[in-house]
Amino acid sequence: MGVVVGKRVVAALGVAAVLLVGGGGPARADAEDDAKAVFCLTVKSERNLRDAGKAVGVEVPSDVPAWRAAKPAEFERVCSALYGSEKAPSPDWFTQALPFLTGLFGALLAYVATAWRDRVARGRKQGEDLRGALVEFENAVAAYLSAYVGGKPEGPVLTSRAKLVSQLALVKSEHRGWSRVQALLDGLREGPLGESLTQPAGQGDAARARGAQLRVRLDELRDEVLLVATALTRPARRHPEMSPRSR
Repeated sequence: MGVVVGKRVVAALGVAAVLLVGGGGPARADAEDDAKAVFCLTVKSERNLRDAGKAVGVEVPSDVPAWRAAKPAEFERVCSALYGSEKAPSPDWFTQALPFLTGLFGALLAYVATAWRDRVARGRKQGEDLRGALVEFENAVAAYLSAYVGGKPEGPVLTSRAKLVSQLALVKSEHRGWSRVQALLDGLREGPLGESLTQPAGQGDAARARGAQLRVRLDELRDEVLLVATALTRPARRHPEMSPRSR
C-alpha cells in the first residue's frame, strides 16, 4: 500500500509543479501588460501617474495617450512605477499551491483511513473464521475419540481439519513472519492431530492413553489457534508471540 500511495503522491505533486511553474508564459505576460496599460490610462489614475512621474523625474503631460504614443519608453517607466506601487503583491508558489496541497493531503488521509479500516475488518473476519474452523475441528475430534471402535466418524474429522488448515494457510500467506502459524500447520499435517489421528489405536489401556494424549494436544492446539486469532484482530500492534523467539 505504501508504494502505491507514494507513487500517487509523486505523480500528483508532479502535476502540481507543472501547473504552478508552467502556468505562465507569453499569454500571461501579455495579459499583465494589458492590465498595466488599462490601469495607467484611466482618468482616475492620471493624477497618480503625474505624481509617479515627479517621483522618478519624468514630466507627464496632460494628454497621456498621446504621450504614450510619442514616448513609449517614458510612459512604460512611469506606468510601471505606479502600477508596481499600487498593485497587491502576487502570492508566492506556496500560497498558490496551498488549496491543491490541502485537497491532495485530504484525499491521501481519506485513502489511508479507508485502507486501515479495511485491514482491521479483514483481520476481524479472518479471526472469526479461524475460531469457527477450530470449533468444528474440536467437535469432530471429540466425537471421534468418544465413539466406539469400528463406529468412529472419520469424515467430519478430515473435513474440519482441511478447513482449519486452509484458514491457517491463508493467515500464513499474509503474515509470513509468524512462524507459530507454520508450526500449527506442521502439527495438523504430520503431528498427532494429523493423518495419524484416524489410524487404528489398538484397544484397552493403549487406546485410552492415546485418547488422553490427543485431548491434551487438542487443548494445546486450541490455545495456539486462539492466540493467532486474537493477533489477527489487532493489526496495529506488534506480535512478538508470533515470532520464532517466543516459541
